[in-house]
Amino acid sequence: MWSVAAVFAVAQLADVLTGLRVTRELNPIVAALMAQPIVGLAAKMGLIVFVIAVAVICDRRRPALARGLLAFGALAGLAGVVTNTHLTPFVS
Repeated sequence: MWSVAAVFAVAQLADVLTGLRVTRELNPIVAALMAQPIVGLAAKMGLIVFVIAVAVICDRRRPALARGLLAFGALAGLAGVVTNTHLTPFVS
C-alpha cells in the first residue's frame, strides 16, 4: 500500500506545483487557495496527509478499497497536471 501512497503523494504534489505556474486556474476554489501560494500548498499537503491516513485506516479491513482510493487520487492528480500544462497558459 505504501508504494501506491507514494505515487498518490507525488501526483498530487505535481498537480499543485503545476497549478502554481499557470496564469489562471479554471477551478474557482483552487484559484482562491492559490491567490496566496503558501495557503494553497499547506491546504494541499493537509489533504494529502488526510487521504493517506484514511487509506491506512481502511487498509486494515478493506485493503482493496484503500488502494483504490489512493489510485483514484493519483489519477486525479495526474489529470490535474495534464489540464494545468495543456489547457492553461503558463506565466512567462
